[in-house]
Amino acid sequence: MVRAKIDLEKKIKIKEKEIFDLEHRLQTARTQLEAYTEVLMLFPKDAERLKQVNLRSNVMTEIRDFLRKKKKPMHLKSILQSLGKDVSPNSIRSLGSQINAYVRDSEIFTRPSPGSYGLVEFGQKGKEELPETFGRFTTNTSTLQQKNVK
Repeated sequence: MVRAKIDLEKKIKIKEKEIFDLEHRLQTARTQLEAYTEVLMLFPKDAERLKQVNLRSNVMTEIRDFLRKKKKPMHLKSILQSLGKDVSPNSIRSLGSQINAYVRDSEIFTRPSPGSYGLVEFGQKGKEELPETFGRFTTNTSTLQQKNVK
């Protein structure tokens, strides 16, 4: 009985040492992880990840390359017209859904405004260029004044 007690006390001491060693290794690993995380933050954001992301279709690749060439966000309908693709409402919805999957994951594409898409690599949420006529009245102001006088 005394022998069994001595054996258990030895086993307890061995386990306590194992736990101490494991806790020390765990603390060392946490310190290393923290150091790696700090060093990782020194790298440009998403630079490597953007290179590794594969587009799921040739059309997505064409759209990405087209936007890179234009260097600005554009409306999907304009992009498709420029690429000579089908501009039916169904194809616009379908491709918009595909691009939105990348937008949700913050990969490759951004959506600066409804229906318009840019690239994450532009480094901005994107500012779509407005048409030159934006904000201008297209009707004659004297006609408006005459209607208001009546």
